[in-house]
Amino acid sequence: MHDRGRILNTSVLDESARGARSVIKALNLSQHPLLQKNHEMIKVHGLSNFHATLISPLFTIYGMDKNTLKAKPLSELTNSPQFDCAILAERSFTISREHLDIPGFGRDGMGSDIYLYETLKKIGEANGNPDVLIPLHADGDGHCLVHAISRAMTGRNLFWHPLRSHLKRHIIEKREIYERLMDNFINANEWDDIIEECDPEFKPDITTNEPRGLRNIHIFCLSNVLKRPIILFDSLTGMKSCGDYSGNQVGYCISRLQFVDQKKASSRNAICSLLCHDRLY
Repeated sequence: MHDRGRILNTSVLDESARGARSVIKALNLSQHPLLQKNHEMIKVHGLSNFHATLISPLFTIYGMDKNTLKAKPLSELTNSPQFDCAILAERSFTISREHLDIPGFGRDGMGSDIYLYETLKKIGEANGNPDVLIPLHADGDGHCLVHAISRAMTGRNLFWHPLRSHLKRHIIEKREIYERLMDNFINANEWDDIIEECDPEFKPDITTNEPRGLRNIHIFCLSNVLKRPIILFDSLTGMKSCGDYSGNQVGYCISRLQFVDQKKASSRNAICSLLCHDRLY
């Protein structure tokens, strides 16, 4: 024990737990190189973003045998060789308040609070709570859309690979229907590219100005894969644009962030999840 009289700047904490949380938060946000840790490696309940992203492809083709509790090919467990993401349709993740400040897991640090300020303000006013929706981090590695959807359902990046794989199968199977439905929006010669872009191994050509990653049509198709709506929020200015689709149903909420790459001076998009936290219930 230290002599209290020799300790500088002492104060009494109302709650010891609050003090502990403040210390942990300060360490997480510290800029000291010895205290910094790549956000992908920070574990929450024993699992980091890195590990979740790494093992995701296994969820596409493997399941757990309930009798042996061991991994087994889905082709032996079900009638499908790959994971059916519609199974996740009824799932929804609510983040714990104490996890909001964990880098890479909690509140997004890519500027979404600034970009979406007016949008979130309107939503907060309508619900009588300024924090009714909170932008959460999603890795911007080219899979941010499926990362955000996976996080909205399960809180983790675990299903980014099954989502992209199922999306590709779905569009191939329903291509004729989508071509007729989207005839006024999408040229027939674009569908091969749209299907190719679904592939988890897709590598965009960074030397061109073509869109990178998944498009609005992919979001629409993913909502059919999951059998529930997906709402894409943008800034108020962006949502007033007549160039994109819009919707007002309740479902998974994700947000588009548009920013400029300072090195290449080209605009690009990123996606994050908009989720509730457990103190709202």
